[in-house]
Amino acid sequence: MAAIVLTCSGAGLLSPKPAWAYDPLEFVPDQVAAARLYGSAVMRRYGRPAYGIKLFVDLGTFSADDLSRESFALDLEYKSALSGAEIASAFTGQMADEGIATGAQIRAWHKQLAQFLPSVQASQHLTAVFHPREGTRFFLNGNPVGLIAGNDFCRAFFGIWLDSTTTMPDLRARLLKGAG
Repeated sequence: MAAIVLTCSGAGLLSPKPAWAYDPLEFVPDQVAAARLYGSAVMRRYGRPAYGIKLFVDLGTFSADDLSRESFALDLEYKSALSGAEIASAFTGQMADEGIATGAQIRAWHKQLAQFLPSVQASQHLTAVFHPREGTRFFLNGNPVGLIAGNDFCRAFFGIWLDSTTTMPDLRARLLKGAG
């Protein structure tokens, strides 16, 4: 079972930087030294923008075919407010649609995500950073909110957007535009 680590600042409360003070182009290189912006897109639901998405990778070694091989990051800038529970359900629903993980894994990950994913407001950023020996760490506007260990979670979570079987092939193509 994947491990979960919760981190918060202050007296047990998360106090994120204001959305206007967060720039993933400045934050991500501190987390993944060789990472550069690879591609970006806008995820739409029912014709309306749900979030902007940016992929940051090491331009020389990244492979979408082996996501758990090296460190990289994905930044989601939300266009409207959502609860942490809604975000956890959306992520795990997509994982289920992809068929990359088992039902038991997805249920366990949903429970973990629901425990630490924060609610977001419009213009706030949820950034997921993967490191092979650590797992996937989540940040709200640059502040740590949680970690899920394991390569299986990496492949299932980032596979939502990057796996060849994604239900969003056009979005995948825009994120991987640096691949050609």
